[in-house]
Amino acid sequence: MLQKICSRNIWLLLVSILLILCGIYVLFNPLSALIASVLFAGILFIILGCGYILAFKDGDSYAILALGILDVLVGLLFLTNIGISIATLPIILAFWILFNSTVQLAMALEIKNQEDAPWKQMIGASIFGIGFSILIFIYPALGNITITLLLGLYLIGYGVFELHRFITCKQNKEIL
Repeated sequence: MLQKICSRNIWLLLVSILLILCGIYVLFNPLSALIASVLFAGILFIILGCGYILAFKDGDSYAILALGILDVLVGLLFLTNIGISIATLPIILAFWILFNSTVQLAMALEIKNQEDAPWKQMIGASIFGIGFSILIFIYPALGNITITLLLGLYLIGYGVFELHRFITCKQNKEIL
């Protein structure tokens, strides 16, 4: 598994730089980042909804159709009413970070027994993400601006983690 991760090391470098730059942008432009996040979420919901609707054509589950229609409607709401979207984005963001961090934690535990695997860093990043999402759930009154600032810090931290993985993989390749 570590060899698969390291075989794409140039992508690790690009992802780490992109995450760090996005995090810095979010820190210095929280309102712009929040509006961009709402627009991105709206487009994403519409694409996912269309995917569910197309999947309904291949099966007979009306739940898939209902989910697709709901996703398209939520996407349209996000794109047409930025105010309501900004109010609900923190909760959606918290669910996304919680899911992403849980998957990352599972991956870390999966590669724990491999030599030179960056599992400790992955566990640290996933715990940070889980804590961040719980913070959003507990204190929604912090407001969207504060959440975008925390998101900026999360992106920078995750970018630094990916940069560390890149450096570790590069060193391991030189040793091999």
